[in-house]
Amino acid sequence: MNAKSALMRELPLLVLFGLIVVAIMVLGAHHVTDLPFLAFGVRDHLGALCLIAVHELLRPVHYGFHALLIAGFAFAVWDRVRAFRHSRWILEMLQKQDSQPLGKLIEAAGRAGIAMTEVVPVRGLPVPAFTAGWLRPRVYVAVELIDVLAVPELAAVLAHEAYHVWRKDPLRLFALRFMGALLFWV
Repeated sequence: MNAKSALMRELPLLVLFGLIVVAIMVLGAHHVTDLPFLAFGVRDHLGALCLIAVHELLRPVHYGFHALLIAGFAFAVWDRVRAFRHSRWILEMLQKQDSQPLGKLIEAAGRAGIAMTEVVPVRGLPVPAFTAGWLRPRVYVAVELIDVLAVPELAAVLAHEAYHVWRKDPLRLFALRFMGALLFWV
């Protein structure tokens, strides 16, 4: 690998390091103005001078950050709309399958403290159980899991998923993934 390709590979890290150094310098300059031996007039002018210096230093890249933020917002909206449509399509397919609540599931839901209206048993589910839904989350449970587990074990699974429902974790993950896509360049 030649030196130019190594530099190009490390350039984003060097730029990020430079921005961190500039930010630390600004914070450090803020504390310099608090030194007791500086005259009152010098303190006022030093703070304004630091602010002007940072403004001038970041002027060339200022609009670049605006462009990155706009691009991140567009990417985040596109990513979350795509995820919403995909998850809605999958959940509609799951709900169309024939699945009747079993007595064992009703008893386990009662022990776990979750209403049966929030539990959807599904036949042929590739995972044992999961929680989905942003505004009204529901617990999807594989019917095969109901056949394999005893009532206390099934109640433990439902209690775990009920905690995700109570915390609205699907909505939290949706918001965190939106922020991650929005700030993809960080």
